[in-house]
Amino acid sequence: MQPSPPSPPEPSPDIYIALMGQTGTGKTSFIRDATKRKDLKVGHYLESCTQHVEVIETTIGDRTVKLIDTPGFDDSGRSDADILETISDYLRAAYTQKIYLTGVIYVQRITDNRMQGSSLRCLRLLKKLCGPEYYGNIVLVTTMWDNIAQKEGEKRENNLRNVDAYWGELLRQGATFQRHFPRGNASALKVITHLLEKTPAVLNFQRELFKAHGVIADTSAGQVLMLFYAKKLEETQEKISKVQKELEESQAVMKKAKEELEKSRKEREALEEQVKRERESLQAQLKRERESLEADVKKEREALEAAMTKEREALEAMMKIEKEDRISLEKKMKKGEEEAEAFKEEIQKLRDEIETNSGQVKKMEAALEEKSRGIKNMLACPVQ
Repeated sequence: MQPSPPSPPEPSPDIYIALMGQTGTGKTSFIRDATKRKDLKVGHYLESCTQHVEVIETTIGDRTVKLIDTPGFDDSGRSDADILETISDYLRAAYTQKIYLTGVIYVQRITDNRMQGSSLRCLRLLKKLCGPEYYGNIVLVTTMWDNIAQKEGEKRENNLRNVDAYWGELLRQGATFQRHFPRGNASALKVITHLLEKTPAVLNFQRELFKAHGVIADTSAGQVLMLFYAKKLEETQEKISKVQKELEESQAVMKKAKEELEKSRKEREALEEQVKRERESLQAQLKRERESLEADVKKEREALEAAMTKEREALEAMMKIEKEDRISLEKKMKKGEEEAEAFKEEIQKLRDEIETNSGQVKKMEAALEEKSRGIKNMLACPVQ
């Protein structure tokens, strides 16, 4: 016999609000801003720092508010199934203890320029976890407005609001949306204050989980993941089939390539043998030609050496004759120089004699001149 579900919740002064969303959207940062607690660890680079469900208590006005920080979906280190199981453990225990959520804050980055598969899957999980009758207790919160231009952020926000697959269906059935700004205690409190007047209710997932005796796969949220993993498995199998087909084709190509390689190897070996024979023949021919050339070169070198010896001897004889002629010429030149020196001395003597004779002639000319004048004088006088 299936156990009956718990009775409707009794009014409680404590308010339970869960925060959900993908990893890295800023759930823990939102709680830190709302509670002004600095000891809460904030994850970065899409690595979740919330590995299990954490309950952070704070006071708003005269109400005790318990913020439930859940691990983010699309975590790089954990599967969505593992994360859903962690959340279900908390919700199951809360359901048994008649603890019901007053609201759910779904956190999403406004900086995401488009809704990818993981974002859409996370939204589908939110819808299945809550159920349409709970949509009025959901606040869709966008974060990271400091990392985007205002105009572009508003454009993306409008897109989220107007597409049913995104926020459209949720907003039409009672959900609201708000913006949370970095280090914004006011914006965080505004979101929480909005939920304080909501009536606590049982989530669709809690009812389904109770009926399914705790089997997550039998819940609509579990079915979302089952379909996702089934599709992923199908895609993986298709990839495996494709890879297997490519592998078979590659093996066929490899086999053909191996046969061609073997054929090429045999052709190469035959060619190498032919080249070897031709090389040996060419080497023998080159050896004979080299020996013949060396013999011819030797003969020519010997003939050349003989001719050079002969020419050297003739040159040496000519040089000897030239040397003797030069010595003879030098002797003749020396003798000529000596004779020229003697001739110069003789000429000098003749010049000296000429000068001496020239003085005597002048004296004789003067005497003759004197005698001539005397004779002229004698002739000029009359005879008595």
